[in-house]
Amino acid sequence: MQKFIANGWVSRKNELKENQNGTKRLTFDFAARNNHRDKNGEPTSTFFLVELMGKQAEFFEDKISKGQPLLIVGEILERRYEKDGQTQYFRYLAPDLYGGITFLSKKEVGNGNDSSPEDLGQGFNYDFADELPF
Repeated sequence: MQKFIANGWVSRKNELKENQNGTKRLTFDFAARNNHRDKNGEPTSTFFLVELMGKQAEFFEDKISKGQPLLIVGEILERRYEKDGQTQYFRYLAPDLYGGITFLSKKEVGNGNDSSPEDLGQGFNYDFADELPF
């Protein structure tokens, strides 16, 4: 089993959607700063798509916004699909149901901004057990 852990910011939030089975789905783009530097010496970022499903998606729909600093703990998942006869791969982050998303202050993310950060809490403890198939 692999585990993904990163802190960063929500760079773009999509709206809550419902798939064909009626399951709620919320996606957002997440930017995590790297240790690598560009040719000007500036830190670079890597962008990830994050996907929340079911009650987790509904719960976080109005709590996540662009620029929100987060700590994400979860897995990198991959889906395969066919497009024009070619197999395509789609990778995304799936936060753990318990403790997978923690709200951070701006200072905790380490953006170098010394302005007074707002403490956005220590995350949410919400029982998503109803979503588990077993």
